Amino acid sequence: MRIMILFFFILTGCDSHNSQTGGSIMSAPSTSKSQQANGTPFVGRVVFMDLEGGFWGVITDSGKKLNGGVPAKLRFEQQQVRGTYLVKRGMASTQMWGELVDFTLLEPIGPIIKSSKNEM
Repeated sequence: MRIMILFFFILTGCDSHNSQTGGSIMSAPSTSKSQQANGTPFVGRVVFMDLEGGFWGVITDSGKKLNGGVPAKLRFEQQQVRGTYLVKRGMASTQMWGELVDFTLLEPIGPIIKSSKNEM
């Protein structure tokens, strides 16, 4: 078992912490050239996922899960947001939830919702 773990780390390199996603990234970032320069537009809501230590993500109105690190000022359960994102291709996260993205724009829709889960 130790040999398998050692082999895994040799192949992937050391984990580096990414404060944007709150997870461990195991490869260099890249984006698809076919995506728009400013990103893919969306409207959705902020959610707190109590997995892998807990993290914040966005579920779009079309049901897509976006894992890109939500800024602290928007970390309120069910906060409506809109914005744009670029997909990070060829990457993995310890969270294994949703699609890894870089938000190129993320802003609230309407007033900020206060909740007890803020700053988790």
